[in-house]
Amino acid sequence: MQSIGDEILRTNLKRPKRKNATNISNNSNQGRGAAAGYTRTVIVLAMTVSSMKFLFGGWEKKVTSTIQLRTGEFHMETAASFPLQDTTSDSWAKNSFPESGDEGRPKDEAEKEEATTNEEKYFHYRSNSSSSSSVCDRLEAALDLSKWAPVRYHKDRSPETSYLNSVVNSLFFDSFKEEDDAARSTIAEFNRIQKSDDPVLTKSLLDVGFTTGGDYSALRFAERVVTSNSTDKPLQIAVFGNSFTIGSNCGESTVHKSHDCAWPNRLARRWTELFSPSSTGGGKEETNAKAPLPEVAVDWHMWQENTQGSVNIAQKLPAFIESFRSKDVTPDAILLDNSVSDSQHEPWFEAIVRVLLQTYPGVLIVSIVDAMPKLLRLPYNDYEWLRSVQQHYELAAVDLPEMYRVLRNESSDGAATTQQDRLWPQASYMVSASGEKQYDPGIIGEAYWANFVPRVRKTVVANYPDNHPPWPTHQYVADTVAHALLRTASRGCFLMGKIQQQKQLIPRLLPKNTVASKEKVDACPICLDPLSRIDAKAPQPPSLDSNSSIVNVVCGDWKWVTDDRNRAGWQSDEPGSLIRFRVRVSATTPLIAMTYMASYATFGDFRVTFRTSDKGPLMGCGDISNNSTTLPYLQLGGRLTEYSLSKTITFPSQRNPYSQYAWELLNATVLSQKKEKQEMKNDSVADYDDVDLYVENIVTHGRKRVKIEMITTC
Repeated sequence: MQSIGDEILRTNLKRPKRKNATNISNNSNQGRGAAAGYTRTVIVLAMTVSSMKFLFGGWEKKVTSTIQLRTGEFHMETAASFPLQDTTSDSWAKNSFPESGDEGRPKDEAEKEEATTNEEKYFHYRSNSSSSSSVCDRLEAALDLSKWAPVRYHKDRSPETSYLNSVVNSLFFDSFKEEDDAARSTIAEFNRIQKSDDPVLTKSLLDVGFTTGGDYSALRFAERVVTSNSTDKPLQIAVFGNSFTIGSNCGESTVHKSHDCAWPNRLARRWTELFSPSSTGGGKEETNAKAPLPEVAVDWHMWQENTQGSVNIAQKLPAFIESFRSKDVTPDAILLDNSVSDSQHEPWFEAIVRVLLQTYPGVLIVSIVDAMPKLLRLPYNDYEWLRSVQQHYELAAVDLPEMYRVLRNESSDGAATTQQDRLWPQASYMVSASGEKQYDPGIIGEAYWANFVPRVRKTVVANYPDNHPPWPTHQYVADTVAHALLRTASRGCFLMGKIQQQKQLIPRLLPKNTVASKEKVDACPICLDPLSRIDAKAPQPPSLDSNSSIVNVVCGDWKWVTDDRNRAGWQSDEPGSLIRFRVRVSATTPLIAMTYMASYATFGDFRVTFRTSDKGPLMGCGDISNNSTTLPYLQLGGRLTEYSLSKTITFPSQRNPYSQYAWELLNATVLSQKKEKQEMKNDSVADYDDVDLYVENIVTHGRKRVKIEMITTC
């Protein structure tokens, strides 16, 4: 079954170790060398929390009331079977996070190296359980990509009747026959390449692009794989990502739905092909193919969204956690494909990783790095912060830029290869049938991705062909991630054998130290138990009907809008227009986060202020600007040099150099007012307070559009 939003679709050789990760913030004087290539154990957090807490990227700060973590919802049956370590002990610092060098190696490091060297033996583990044996025994064969089924044209997979009412996009094709002929030709060439002596995806290339995560997460994932051969206990796999992950510019034809074309749905189909009892495992031409893997049911939770970075994921975590809690399940794997939207200067990626590991101890997290030109052009060290986070928290990682470099720069004999792109197109333009360069927007007629093999024709109106590649790239990513999940399960099968031999696997607790500085991580607060959440993408967003409503248009043209990419929000194009959002915040430690749209075109600046319930409301257009000498406000920019992206600003209750101006506004309008009121009345504060957030559209450089997408408060 399938839905969008909380969308559900049911259905090792390691690369060479990198240099030791740098810039680890050693706040507790523990854990040095955590990222020095040791990946024996995975992070697990066992805790009992009775008080309310803020999570600043996983750092606990006890306060009067904010977030309550309920240990009963952690589903820690597996974790409870292993001894846990004390994060405050010296032994934890020395053994869990060994220093680099032989003298700091764990006592069983030699065993680990032997197992890594002979990792092929992982696949020969046989469990005493018939169910695990039937799955584990087949994983070795499943990892052979030459046996995987070829890609089928989406119209051949789905009944033709589903496209009877569709109309071919005349911008690119004159008829369905022309479109179908072009699509089937490209698909045939794609399949030919993968079955040739020089395929794009090979075992050696996948070894380069995949880094194993911690052993404990592999063990847990394998345990769930072998027990998920029933729809009663399906695997739970969640996907986060951005415009690439939702399938922008992806379509085998002009009527192909983008979400069906995108790699997450291709991954789901590949999994079904590999595990379905009716599958041959290798396509019709594989007459001698081995039997398929036993059925392993999966619920795919699709949370990808246009322009989504880690800061946007952070605002969705409350809804994400509640969606699993309401179904009484926990995620077994979380796939994060949002690297292009993140930055080392604002470590939201590390913040969400800490919260996910804290909420779901031992979950398998796969960090996917896309091969977009932005990442490939950076010097390797400029993106080392992301690899440091992956290593520090023992995440599994898929490194597509590394795979691209190998494909582009060397062949099997080490000689330079052709300069054609095979994995991910890098050109920012497309080419016509005659080879002339064409740029978005405005491309019409017969156009192809430049310098890319196989030759793929444009079918969708979308910009940035290098950031939004064609369907073959999505298929390569889907198959790479599928291979990573299978390899992780294979490793876990071996570990189950070790545990049966009384060789216990010790889980690791969530590190107190961080990759980014503590101050930077503190500047990325995540509200897990919000007092208010106003989301324009909600099934029923708040109305604009009355003066007492949660969202009220004070003056001007504010309205709720959306588009074909579900970029919903409250939008204004008229300068001076004023809108009010009424939110509930903690009376002692309020936190307000607001997400808005920024873009290279149309969008401009706006002003924000807060009013407590004892202050008179703003009543007219331009009231913030007209009272700028007496009314504190903060002006935010909606202009970017390129792309259209969602941005989030947080207004914290604690001063932080990375949120200085936001804190100053909240302090001047809310915190100080509350303190004065308390001193005057000499009484205690309530648990919460109602605050009005006002947004005013202003004219800047001819740009006058503003869109507010979400507000979350604690």
